Amino acid sequence: MNDNAFVAYLNRYTTASSEHEAAFDEFTSATPTGIPSLSIPTRLEAKLLAAFHSPSPPTVILTGNAGDGKTYLCRKIVGAFRHSPLTVWPSHDTIHHFESGDVVLTVVKDLSELSIATAGTVLAELSSALTGQTGAPYLIAANEGRLRAVLEERGLSVLAQQIDHQLRHGPDLTPNAKLLVIDLNRVATSQYIGPVLDWMTADVAWSGCGSCPVRNTCPMADNAAQLRQPGIKDRLAFLYGVLEQLDIHVTFRDMLIHLAYTITGGLSCTEVKRRAQVDETAWQYEAPSYAYYSNAFGESAPVGFRRKTAAIRHLRKLNVGQESVFDLDHFIVGDDEMQPDLHAKLFGNSIDLGGRLFEQDRQAYLRGLSATSEAAQEFVTRWLGHCRRKAFFTHPDGDLVLKLLPFQFLKDYLQLIDQAVSLKREHIKNLLILGLNRAFSGLYLTDRHILYVTAHPSSSLENAVPAVLMRIAETNIDLVPSHPDANEMIERWSSLTLRLQVPGVPPQTVPWNMNLLRFEYVMRRAYGSTPDILAQECELAVRHLKDSLVARLGTQRSANELEFFEYNGRAYQHRRLFFLGSSSVEQA
Repeated sequence: MNDNAFVAYLNRYTTASSEHEAAFDEFTSATPTGIPSLSIPTRLEAKLLAAFHSPSPPTVILTGNAGDGKTYLCRKIVGAFRHSPLTVWPSHDTIHHFESGDVVLTVVKDLSELSIATAGTVLAELSSALTGQTGAPYLIAANEGRLRAVLEERGLSVLAQQIDHQLRHGPDLTPNAKLLVIDLNRVATSQYIGPVLDWMTADVAWSGCGSCPVRNTCPMADNAAQLRQPGIKDRLAFLYGVLEQLDIHVTFRDMLIHLAYTITGGLSCTEVKRRAQVDETAWQYEAPSYAYYSNAFGESAPVGFRRKTAAIRHLRKLNVGQESVFDLDHFIVGDDEMQPDLHAKLFGNSIDLGGRLFEQDRQAYLRGLSATSEAAQEFVTRWLGHCRRKAFFTHPDGDLVLKLLPFQFLKDYLQLIDQAVSLKREHIKNLLILGLNRAFSGLYLTDRHILYVTAHPSSSLENAVPAVLMRIAETNIDLVPSHPDANEMIERWSSLTLRLQVPGVPPQTVPWNMNLLRFEYVMRRAYGSTPDILAQECELAVRHLKDSLVARLGTQRSANELEFFEYNGRAYQHRRLFFLGSSSVEQA
């Protein structure tokens, strides 16, 4: 029987293969015969195509990482501009010119391919075109670092300011905007997991497997069948969403590599048939290691593949198999009297559990094997993490599986960003004030209604405590969720911002991006966790916030006043000293 051509196609797009095809644009246009090409309609693509169908298209600069689909978008935009699809770039030139009526579109599909001098000339011409009334449009794809470097080298300060503003605040959405700068690093890749998996697991791609002699023991075919289920797709998309809340953007290319490997595990049809037919018993033992929920975390992947595959590298930090949740572990190894129907549904005889292999090992474990015996340790080592990962994707209790992720306050965070108005927001805000007070001062403070911005004491002073430079009342602190809407060009992820209003005339607002990791760190500090937890990842960001607040202190503070904390034997108490000539007056 012939091998499934779609499996070979997927494996061409994993870095486990020597035939790796790195370009997203190439991958979407080279599918096997009879299988439609991958097409994912996006809001950004629709808006850009509409803009370039118009008689006066804007100049567009696309920034992002390699694999974000810049070349793909350029090809689609050129097709819209000239009202004819562009299948192949007309030459190997790095600068292209396309005509439509009286309008000429200049396209640079990769600014990094140009020398600094040539790139500077292109951007200078672009700047001149923007200042003219009938300037010809440009379409430029560029790495942000390269783009900024060329602008600085050429001294294009006005254009640099325009680009910087849009990179910080999003593209210009005013009517008839002449310049659109779009940062593809802001795109929420998580929302495309479902459509991509629908395409990768479509019946047409796997219909040829029905007559395969090892169909019933093939992990690839089973993975495709499982990943068709909406609930499982949602859990995988959720993992990507968690990465985004950590400000980690996964490119389209990295997503495709990861999802292709999640299905195939780097296996080929030939290899599966050979291993299953040579030694069926050995293959029954090995097949579970290629289950989709293990592949998603690169459990059996070569070290080099893990290192090169960005999505796996990031997801391994969230590896749900490493977190012990008592209720779930007890359910996995417990007897059948505890939710027997659910246990049978999740952990019944199946390919990803070695047929009856897991159940046999579980029963042996329950029959009284010593916890220190080699057999018991092997069961825990082999199956517990494996079944935790399966439960994460298939257990119906969403709150329970959240506990498998290494965050104590993930549910609180999700409630804050998902609800426009949250009853918990004031309570959480007070806890964040408490956590920041402890992080700023290094003291075990208890005030959760006033944020104290402190100075660092001199290390030469014995028992020194930090002076208070600024107080910010809770009424001047707010937690603001931000959600994308239909008017925006890109489908970005939701975010949470802590806004602090610094006292003064006029008052100034300092925004702080409260991503999941920072939220977790500050909340742990509020609940008494020691600073070493998440310190390396978060303490520098907290220090930058403190420095930003102190920088806005200016001359508002009186030189005749000193605020500090005094330890009274039970807690630190806020004190104020007023200096009147040669004397001082203390106020609690």
